[in-house]
Amino acid sequence: MSSPASSFFLNVTPSVPTAPFQVNPTLGMIVEVVILFLICGHFFIIMTLGLYKPWNIADLLLFSLSVADGLNAAIPLQMLNVLNNFIGPETWNEASCAVFVILTYTFRIASVCTITLISGDRAILLSRPLQHHIIVTIERARIAVATIWLFSIFMSILPFLGVGKTGYRKGFCFYQLYDFGVAYGYIIESIGIVQLILVLICFIAIKSSSGRFVKRQSTMAASRQTGGKNQQTRETAGTRQVKQMSTMMAIVVLLYYISWLPYLLINLYSMVTGKFNHSQVILVGMLSLVNALINPILYGKMSLRYRLGYLYIFKRTLSVCGASKPDGSFFDGTRRAASTIARNSTTGASYKARQSIDAAFQDGGFKSAKEEFSTRRAGVRFEVNNKVDNEAEERTAFLLVEDGNANLKSPDTSSLQTSLRSEDEVVNKTDGEYSPLDESYDSAL
Repeated sequence: MSSPASSFFLNVTPSVPTAPFQVNPTLGMIVEVVILFLICGHFFIIMTLGLYKPWNIADLLLFSLSVADGLNAAIPLQMLNVLNNFIGPETWNEASCAVFVILTYTFRIASVCTITLISGDRAILLSRPLQHHIIVTIERARIAVATIWLFSIFMSILPFLGVGKTGYRKGFCFYQLYDFGVAYGYIIESIGIVQLILVLICFIAIKSSSGRFVKRQSTMAASRQTGGKNQQTRETAGTRQVKQMSTMMAIVVLLYYISWLPYLLINLYSMVTGKFNHSQVILVGMLSLVNALINPILYGKMSLRYRLGYLYIFKRTLSVCGASKPDGSFFDGTRRAASTIARNSTTGASYKARQSIDAAFQDGGFKSAKEEFSTRRAGVRFEVNNKVDNEAEERTAFLLVEDGNANLKSPDTSSLQTSLRSEDEVVNKTDGEYSPLDESYDSAL
């Protein structure tokens, strides 16, 4: 008689039916179309990212996500569809079932955890934009991605290390969570629930930070006494980019929940009750692909960078068949690298400038301006401080536009730097009494 501990680790809750699967070519053709869309969509993303090297953090995380979703469609999902719906489920053997289970859970866990990383990165970018490139570096992102993949591989082989049972029984390959035993099922359920909670927390932080950013921009625009049309236009563009990023993350989170919450719930229900419905399992399995299916379309819709990449790759593919070869000068790696260096330099300088501004506020500059607002001296101080704060916000908007994979036709920052220098001259001309503060900010450029 087995002990309670061994029953927990090895017991499979639902009973195994005599004929769990039947050949279904109609369903197989539908799934095959979905697989084709998945492979093509993530192929376009991966090839587009190859055009934009060197990568930023968002590119690296998106690459990890697309590799996980694309390989999941190309290998284990294709195996499942061909063997179960076309050839016959009885053709599974122990080796093929083990390969299928390990690959499926490796790619799925890696995909889920990568979306959590993306959400966390965007939350930090919006809540602490000036410190984002100090907190989240490309090296740390690489380590995080590598850790996720190693963790995913480890979790996928647990059933073969004694935590639960393997999926192969009675000549069939079973792959739902409840088929591996309650111990393994609850472990994966716990990981999934934690990921859902983390993504939701990150989304709340993103919405809150973007709301505060838009409110600050609106307040500064209303209180500004000087500033031309070009300044107002760029501020509006920065606000629009923040709103776009917030909207995009809202869609990502919604798709994430649509894909994985039903999957976790139906498996939890089956483990608790010992019952399951095969039709519901198929439906939930299809829903779990929604996130992977729409992500390539979503990124192409929300980002001009990826749309240009998709179009270039499509035209390049047609050129093999005799069409004219597209112009790829936009993807010049030298210009991309120069943009990255300029962005990093601006980030570090803006952070130092913000520290000097905060120090000035702590010394009583802003407080003095509020108390003596009726005097000319206080009025000028308020205007200069407001102008400097506004410039810091505009650099924040620039960082958000660049890091959020925004709709920039060219990564060249020379026009931006020229514009900023001209606006700093306006600040210096406004009042000469506070040149130390102005100079500290000018040096940050």
